[in-house]
Amino acid sequence: MTHNPRSMTWEERCAHLATWVNLNGRTPSQLSEDALERSCYGWLTENRKKLQAGKLTPTQEQLFRALPVSVVSRNTIHDRMDELERFYTANGRLPLTTAVDSEEKSLATFLVANLRAKIKKGGLGAALLKRAEAIPGVVSFALIPDQEQTLHELSEYAARNGHLPPFGVSDNKEEYRLSSWIRNNTRGRPEDKSPTLRARHEAILLLMDRYPAAADMERERAIRRREEWLRDLEAYTEEHQHHPPGTRGEGEHLKRLTAALTAFRKDLGAGKLSVEEEVRVKAILTFPSIQDYEWQSSFEALVEYAASHDGRLPGTWGEGKLFSWLTFQRRQYRKGTLARDRIERLRVIEGALPAGTHAAEAGEL
Repeated sequence: MTHNPRSMTWEERCAHLATWVNLNGRTPSQLSEDALERSCYGWLTENRKKLQAGKLTPTQEQLFRALPVSVVSRNTIHDRMDELERFYTANGRLPLTTAVDSEEKSLATFLVANLRAKIKKGGLGAALLKRAEAIPGVVSFALIPDQEQTLHELSEYAARNGHLPPFGVSDNKEEYRLSSWIRNNTRGRPEDKSPTLRARHEAILLLMDRYPAAADMERERAIRRREEWLRDLEAYTEEHQHHPPGTRGEGEHLKRLTAALTAFRKDLGAGKLSVEEEVRVKAILTFPSIQDYEWQSSFEALVEYAASHDGRLPGTWGEGKLFSWLTFQRRQYRKGTLARDRIERLRVIEGALPAGTHAAEAGEL
């Protein structure tokens, strides 16, 4: 069970921080979504200030200096170099300024605005410069490496997916990062930019000419899917002479066909179909539902039965489904739930329903 850090003694908090750093291999972050990590960060910052102000007891100072973190100040250049080395080892690349992750973006800002600035001015110590040179891409940067890398990643994404990443909010971090990078690098006119920025802008424009936007691609896919469902509905109704059975069918295909039919019927009512689609959908709707189709099939079987048995109708359960169907029609008639057109059709067969035109008139409710 995790104890509330606020209820711990100073010594317990110190031990707790040491354990946390050893488990996670890094200093706690102020930007973390984890409340416990933010609490560790707050305690560490507070005691760094106390150490500098001489407000820690000798025992506390000894314990605090023994922590596996820098106790002098927050995020020293040595801390950040440690983080940069760990990031490169774990990811095989440098952090990106276009990253969605706040920790990576912060580390990339340190790389571009702090570390490289010191390298350019010659203000980085020999030991730190040696460490920086050991990380590929940190020191040798005619162009900012993450920009070239991002352009390469964008090209790969477009080639792999056949379109550019969608703009706007996305749950996919790669798509969100790449679309943000496109917006940032295509603002303004290319001719007004420096040679480097202009070349990058024009390279992105070439990709935009070659590949459609995600929204355009999705519209094309939707049109293709719509045509496929329309063809499938036409084929199904021609073969079976009725609409797909929906949830009664076996398999997801029939359920999707029913959903497509519902959508087409709705679009027809709203006037959203093209002239060609309207003609095709109306032709599909001339076919009956599977319920009406089965009812008609049973009715025709009843007519044939009566004709072949001198007008007699099935009267026992032993005569199978036809007697069961007729019994159900009579039950609906007594309840007053049998459709009027079906009543009229059954009236053609003598004895199929009680006398009268309605259950109430027959006195059988």
